[in-house]
Amino acid sequence: MPKKAASTEPTEGKLSMLAAVVAKLNKEFGSGVVRLGSDDYLKVDRIPTGSYVLDFITGGGIPRGRITEIYGQYSACKTYLAWQIVVQIQKMFTGVVLYVNLEDTFDSEHVQRIGVDLSRVVVMRPNVAEDAVNMTYAALKEGVFDAIIVDSIAALLPKAEAEADAEKDQMGRMGKLTSAMMRKMVNGNTNKTTIILINQERDKLGVMWGEKSAPTGGRAIPYYASQ
Repeated sequence: MPKKAASTEPTEGKLSMLAAVVAKLNKEFGSGVVRLGSDDYLKVDRIPTGSYVLDFITGGGIPRGRITEIYGQYSACKTYLAWQIVVQIQKMFTGVVLYVNLEDTFDSEHVQRIGVDLSRVVVMRPNVAEDAVNMTYAALKEGVFDAIIVDSIAALLPKAEAEADAEKDQMGRMGKLTSAMMRKMVNGNTNKTTIILINQERDKLGVMWGEKSAPTGGRAIPYYASQ
């Protein structure tokens, strides 16, 4: 007679022990640090984009509480798409939004025509990239905002670049800055704030084969972005 396979189902004793371990770790390190995989908090909801085609392609829209990067060529309606998502967020939730206006192109009348409630929008205009990162992180930690839009990554101006001679080489500085920015956003986002990063493509110099353009800011953004 073949041996009966051992059951893979956890016993009641193990389940109660598991609950006790989770409670103990949360008490020691902070509430919500450890969760069971079945916790509703870990479920990823989708926010519609306002476009049926995009919603179909993305499986229902962008993930709530995660980082989404919208990038492409100039004048490709990237900011318009971000504001359309804000309209959906304001319909679904309280819809309080922070807009980091790095390109200084915010047009309140245009945004209002799209359908955004401006009374629930905060506009921030940092001078240098380091201020943008620190101010955005501080706002994220407050837990007030349902969404944060950074427009755009390509417009981030490092302090060293702002103060240095324009001819001096700044290679690698943006990559380090965006890498630090992503780490802070991921670790500071404990309130399911949806983060939308708008970015632009730039041509790669001297490339003879493969992709001849790439979004600015290095590899950290696509690494941390869920979509």
